[in-house]
Amino acid sequence: MNVQVRRIAESNFVELWNSGKWTRRELAEHFGVHYRTINQVVEYMSLLPVLPADVAPTDEEERASRESLRLAPLVAEKAKKCWQDHLEARRNESESATQTRDYEWRQQQQDSRYRVILSHSRVLE
Repeated sequence: MNVQVRRIAESNFVELWNSGKWTRRELAEHFGVHYRTINQVVEYMSLLPVLPADVAPTDEEERASRESLRLAPLVAEKAKKCWQDHLEARRNESESATQTRDYEWRQQQQDSRYRVILSHSRVLE
């Protein structure tokens, strides 16, 4: 690494880079170097460009996003009814039925985790 790269890296380069307002060529002009030197600084500092998706949403954008994720009233009402029916069925379930269902679910998870399916539909366990 040369002296220019180290000098630029120790300056306010990170602030300028993170602002997202400067291109590499503009940064090169600002620091009085070739744009390839800016590329070396970026590589030296392991910097990634700031993408529009990286910028935090404003309060208004956040509120609009949350509101768009809400269920429609009719769907929410049906979902609530289904959830209540599910909970009621689980409350009325016997202890042994709960244990059996839990055991079967755990076995299914374990089988899917450890099973290796080879070619020609041969299964190795």
